[in-house]
Amino acid sequence: MNALPDPELRHVYRLDAELDAPVDLGDTPQGHRRIIPLTRGHAAGPYFDAELLPAGGADWQIVRASGSSVADIRYTLKTDGGALLYVQSQGVRHGDPNVLARLAAGEDVDPSDYTFRTAMTIETADPELAWVNDGVFIAVGGRRPSGAATSTKSIPTMRARRPPSSRRAARNAACRSVRSIVRCTTISRTG
Repeated sequence: MNALPDPELRHVYRLDAELDAPVDLGDTPQGHRRIIPLTRGHAAGPYFDAELLPAGGADWQIVRASGSSVADIRYTLKTDGGALLYVQSQGVRHGDPNVLARLAAGEDVDPSDYTFRTAMTIETADPELAWVNDGVFIAVGGRRPSGAATSTKSIPTMRARRPPSSRRAARNAACRSVRSIVRCTTISRTG
């Protein structure tokens, strides 16, 4: 057998989200359930800029006795071009019990003091972003007192179409602007 390829990571977007107060359901058969609504936010990366739609996005998390939490995050992004992206993210946040207690108390804790990692899927009907439907994504995150930030990376696959190059992505973003119609026509003819 030939050597297996080493995966590389490509930055897709960073999401900065604001959170509402948790809805604490208490101890359920699965564990201590909390629902944390995502109220608004912005995602930016080389392939799109998008706003977090406030309707329905949340983390349906389970908090373990150790203080670790199992994330079940779902939200929708709307790009500047009007594309809708449905994101599902499952993962874990864990670390030293004292650090997790500081997070639970609402302190601003350096993300390097704990682990917050998720595996993600992204769905869209937009043809320009269709490559995300077959993509493999991971994210690293950090929690702030009033919000959270995540950095999403793709692990390129043979099946998934490659995302557009940064140059093409920049040209596509510029072409979405009504003010840039003449410029886009010129760019499309020359490059």
